Amino acid sequence: MKIEVSFGKDESLLSSIIFLIVGVVLLTKGDVVLQFLSIVVGSILLIIGIIKAFLYYKRKKKIEPIARFSLVSAVAFMFFGIVFIFFSDFIETSIRYILGAWILFSGINTFINAISLSTKNTHFISSLIVSILLVILSIYVIFTENLIINSLGIIMIIYSVLEIGDFIFGKRKVKTYEPKEGETTLIIPDKKDIKK
Repeated sequence: MKIEVSFGKDESLLSSIIFLIVGVVLLTKGDVVLQFLSIVVGSILLIIGIIKAFLYYKRKKKIEPIARFSLVSAVAFMFFGIVFIFFSDFIETSIRYILGAWILFSGINTFINAISLSTKNTHFISSLIVSILLVILSIYVIFTENLIINSLGIIMIIYSVLEIGDFIFGKRKVKTYEPKEGETTLIIPDKKDIKK
């Protein structure tokens, strides 16, 4: 007796469409998404800080080193929560500058290593090209707003388009299994076949 197991792709199509919508939103409205995420994260940090401060004042009579640390962490959580809520642009800009500076440093370091090599060395040209590309990339990262969010949106769009293409043009996977003599086979009925 042959058993055929069909793997449906309906869930895959639905998740791909959702990924496509989210990717388009990230690509076109990256600043709004970043601001929303910043407010959500800031609110969570602020609530945690308020709870920690409340617990500290509740246990204020017991002067313990742990309680003092709890107050410091409560203030830190509230501070970072406020920064995330009211200064989301500053956070995005800081991330861009830090990432751009790191890439620029790597490019300059690669350029110095390339110069130290002999011009006859085979790695001289490749190191020089890589260093120039890294410097150009660092400048692009520093001056392009919402680069990380937009890049994530592009990746999600590409992934979802590939998945939808696979759904449309791919064949439905069917796995056939024929049990050997003496094997016990468990057949699980389809939900439609089960009478309520």
